[in-house]
Amino acid sequence: MITLNITNNWDLIDVDNGIGGRLNVMWLSPDGVGISTRDYSHMTILNMILEESKITDFWDIDYIKEHNVHDVIQLGKNKKDFKDNNLELAKLMESFMEETKFVRISGPYRDVEFGGGSYGHASKLLESRNFVYEYCEDLTEKQKQFIDKVINVYNLSDIEIQEVRHA
Repeated sequence: MITLNITNNWDLIDVDNGIGGRLNVMWLSPDGVGISTRDYSHMTILNMILEESKITDFWDIDYIKEHNVHDVIQLGKNKKDFKDNNLELAKLMESFMEETKFVRISGPYRDVEFGGGSYGHASKLLESRNFVYEYCEDLTEKQKQFIDKVINVYNLSDIEIQEVRHA
């Protein structure tokens, strides 16, 4: 059984609590519970969940710890086209998502963007409202409710939302 209630630097968010402020959701469980953190990579979170849950069916937990947590992990059929994409981790992540119905999320405040030269010697910080969610299997009703609430709370426009279904 997968457990998300792990003592560390992340918050568990559902539609009834925590959607607001500087939300940084990384994963969404089939039960509609989001994992929000600025401290860990997507793959590190999965590895921590599996380690705490004592699930070794997906990969060797200690081996994954040896990878660079900043490796690029792009999913989908064009994943080979992304520069420096860690294809091994991408394959493992996709198989996890297919099996468990977890949804990979970035945002809506995942990144910090820096303004260009027009701002002079000091770049202006702009917080990104971009909201990306990626999934392999159909979304559960609770996942749809969570995603809809994020979109409504942050009043996100269509150009700020990217939905990616990997088949």
